[in-house]
Amino acid sequence: MRFNVKPWTIGCFVALCAFGSLSSGCGGSKPADGPGSVASAGQRLQGDWRVKTFVPESALEAPLQGLLSAQLGAMTVNFVGDQYHASGPGMDIHGRYELKTAGNDLFDGIVYDASNVGYRVTGQFQGRALEFRSYDSAWRGSGTLERP
Repeated sequence: MRFNVKPWTIGCFVALCAFGSLSSGCGGSKPADGPGSVASAGQRLQGDWRVKTFVPESALEAPLQGLLSAQLGAMTVNFVGDQYHASGPGMDIHGRYELKTAGNDLFDGIVYDASNVGYRVTGQFQGRALEFRSYDSAWRGSGTLERP
């Protein structure tokens, strides 16, 4: 499958996914909302994360795969309040996010790029790591963030 995608969008996508989604395919659990669950998940998300892995659902063209590979292990995503800032080799991206539900180390939400386009994500905290999944084309996939 071929996508007409500008090279900078791979960094944006990794940053958007990296905000913290969970692999919903893991066990089929859903966030159990409760008082303070979303606030607690938001608090756990705060600070710096490094993008460790990302596997797109569909194969990327060679130039985009190269750009993605350069970001892995190098891109840092910082969350402050409801805002994120991601920086990596040749990338500097920012936007906002909104957690919709949370509980039991799981959460789901929407990450918005600088143009206010929303991307659905889910996430699961795993100790110092965060497993994530993004659901919207053309950048469906899953990966891992880690605390530096």
